[in-house]
Amino acid sequence: TEANEEVTTPSRNLDVAGEFLISVTLLNRNLLLSIGNAMIERQIGISENIRNRIKRILKDGITEEQTSLLDSLTSLTQSPLTIRTNAKEYRSMDLDELESIYQVHKNRGITNQFLLKSLMLEYARSNQIEKAEAIKQELDSSDSTYRVGHILTLLDMYLEAENLEDARKAYQDFKALEQKEEMKLTPFRTMKLVQLLINKEKMDDALEILKENSLDVASGQRDSIQGNILQDLSSKGDVQGVKTLVQALLDSNFAQPNTFFLSPIIKAYLEKNDLDGALSEFERIVNEYKITPYKSVITQKCIEIEDTEKLQKIIDLSNMIHGDLNSMFDLAFTFMDAGRPKQAQRILETSGLRAQNNRIDNYGRRCVRSGKTAELESLLSATSTLFDVDRNMIYTHLLEAYKGSGECEKALGLWTSMQEEDLQPTDAFLANLGNFLIANNVTVPFNVPQLAIQKPEVKEKKAEKIHEVKEKKAEKTVKDVILTEAEENLNKAFEDKNSIQVASYMKQVHAEGNLKINRLAGYMRMLLKGDNVTEAADLVKEILPLGINLDFRDLNRLFTALSNTADINNILYMEKYMTEDLRRKVSYSSKLFSAYNKAGRVDEYLEALTTKVKNCKNEELPEIAASFPKGGCAGLLASNPEKAESFKEIVQSYKERGIASPAQVLWSHTFALENYSEAQEIYDKYLKEEEKLLFYPILKAAKDSSNQDLVKKLISLLDMRKVEPTVKGLGHSCLIDILCANSCFDEAKASLDHALTEFSIENINQSTLNRLKNGLKSSGKDFPYVMPVRGKSSNPKSSSSSSSSSSSSDSDEDKNKAKKSEIQTV
Repeated sequence: TEANEEVTTPSRNLDVAGEFLISVTLLNRNLLLSIGNAMIERQIGISENIRNRIKRILKDGITEEQTSLLDSLTSLTQSPLTIRTNAKEYRSMDLDELESIYQVHKNRGITNQFLLKSLMLEYARSNQIEKAEAIKQELDSSDSTYRVGHILTLLDMYLEAENLEDARKAYQDFKALEQKEEMKLTPFRTMKLVQLLINKEKMDDALEILKENSLDVASGQRDSIQGNILQDLSSKGDVQGVKTLVQALLDSNFAQPNTFFLSPIIKAYLEKNDLDGALSEFERIVNEYKITPYKSVITQKCIEIEDTEKLQKIIDLSNMIHGDLNSMFDLAFTFMDAGRPKQAQRILETSGLRAQNNRIDNYGRRCVRSGKTAELESLLSATSTLFDVDRNMIYTHLLEAYKGSGECEKALGLWTSMQEEDLQPTDAFLANLGNFLIANNVTVPFNVPQLAIQKPEVKEKKAEKIHEVKEKKAEKTVKDVILTEAEENLNKAFEDKNSIQVASYMKQVHAEGNLKINRLAGYMRMLLKGDNVTEAADLVKEILPLGINLDFRDLNRLFTALSNTADINNILYMEKYMTEDLRRKVSYSSKLFSAYNKAGRVDEYLEALTTKVKNCKNEELPEIAASFPKGGCAGLLASNPEKAESFKEIVQSYKERGIASPAQVLWSHTFALENYSEAQEIYDKYLKEEEKLLFYPILKAAKDSSNQDLVKKLISLLDMRKVEPTVKGLGHSCLIDILCANSCFDEAKASLDHALTEFSIENINQSTLNRLKNGLKSSGKDFPYVMPVRGKSSNPKSSSSSSSSSSSSDSDEDKNKAKKSEIQTV
């Protein structure tokens, strides 16, 4: 049947009305209800596609009345209507509409190639490979021909699925039409195919693809796919692979020689510990291309092994390209990065050396972003005698670093140092420092400039401006809210979960200056959902140094994935860009511990913790104490009891610095094994004066083994320590749960009766009470207490078994929070 045959399908004429309603909504959403109701009266409906677009425009501001109206308008399109449908209309339909029409055609034995091709493309864009191939088989059986657009969409699908065999076939189909259609494969698709071939160890085939699709003009833009391929090869130390691919990319005009592009060659040599080869290649590149790739890294390697001959060679080559002065500053900064501040200072003290404040400023900013406080302190010291240096600038960078790490005393010390140096702080510096100290309840020993006091007024004006914008929101024009074509395409790619198209359109949106943080976060979530953890980590490693704040829930997803794949390096890399609060929110220490554990390197991690606590400064102790992975260590000892002996060294090292967290873990582990005498020794030696105890592992062990005696021992200890009723309730709840699990409901009730002589019923877990109540009911017995209303103290109904009725003004939420925190430690 030809494409223009009359078929029964939802009316496309209604799209005109739908587009009109979209325009109304964009201009003034307050008119939506009145005009929409008028359309309903005249039996004029809209398509589901229009409804969804309007909902996206209204977003969170949509009301129930508006939602109901849109549903009513959509329902008017469900009655059959005879129309003439052509190829152009199929291309504008969404997947649901195409599937609906396809089913109608199938039931009537109609074959419509326009419809089938549109449906195949939609399946391919949404990565539904099996469905796309099934439709393609229908088309092939009718000797259908394909245009380049069809083949490229299939190629994208196969590349996304890393299906090399079918991707190659689609590529060959494209090449057969290439000259006829006067089209060339885009660099993006070419590099995706090259990447897939190299990942499948088909380097020769990848080189042939580059040759076949060479560009007329060399591209000077950075290509992330090229970078990823070269970095992967260089990380493996594949020198020949990197050099071969680099040359092929240059020959085919896919790249131009620059530092970013050529650095992987040097890196590959260093990964093989071939410093001589790296230096020889570095010299070749300097002479041939007049650039110095990976210079700081190769310089630092020479510094570490103290090879002065090689170091001088690098300096001489650098002087040829960057000049003596720039090279000298680069060398000084590299010495600082290598932890050699004295050598850096000797370089900067060179007679006649004049400060390059822009270079120092750039280095200082890089240190702040990377959390390199020690390097900044070295920079301050090393430049003390440098002529014409901007000392205020360096002090400002150090202040920002101390603010980032929350070090108030060190920040205040900068003001003292400036006085000793007879350096007058700027008003901006004093305002910045003063506000930081005030925010942390530290006395400010100087008058804070008016500049700082005016800041709240600025915020107030900003708030007024935001309010004005909100008031004028209804007056937006169509131009104000309509998305660009690239943004629309990006939204569609997200909906289709097509990461190849997302990557492509993200670049376009970024070039337009419209890329939002939610797009970056959305892209990361898509990568994680597709198990592309390394790509997601690479994305975040580019975002964090820029100061862009991802939602901690998105970061938590990433860290969970990195932990599950034992990606220790990426977890450690990101730590320096995270505040203490952010590390706490994503459970950083637990994720890192889990990664080491999965990698079989947990002993290495514990040894590092011991070294860190032994060598840390006193002001670092609170963070070290808070970040100790109690839960992870408890799980480790539970599954590997033989590690308890070596764990004692950690306990001792931490206790010497006043931190009892490891001792709590060891005590709870020993107690849970019912080694009570040894547990008592640990308790007397380390924990007797501690306010809190870690006892969740004991409750877990008791429940897992239905060990009544174990939990009774714990309850006795809690009674001895005179803890809060909410804490006692956890122990008694565990005992009652064990008894109920063994159908000992009378004994469980007796246990509850005894507990309620000490505290009120609200301190027993609600689930425990429900379990006991249902158990007694199944035995034909009554539960003699009033179930508590959380947030209020409840007295027992029984006259003979009254509990102590301690009243409480705590809210239910506060109670829950208290219990949640005390399930770990008391």
